[in-house]
Amino acid sequence: MGYFRFIAPIGGLVGLFPLLKVFSTAELVESMKRAGFTIEHQLTSGDPKSHGLFLIVERP
Repeated sequence: MGYFRFIAPIGGLVGLFPLLKVFSTAELVESMKRAGFTIEHQLTSGDPKSHGLFLIVERP
């Protein structure tokens, strides 16, 4: 998945991919909080290579 961060913008410029933004778990959680959401539950997969994240958020 690490190489995809560099390939996606090039693919977007030539029309192969839609506009994509790759960001870390911390960046996603922080952007949710800035948007006014409360993080109720945050689960990550046990495998660090899978980058699995499951969030339950609530907007007060």
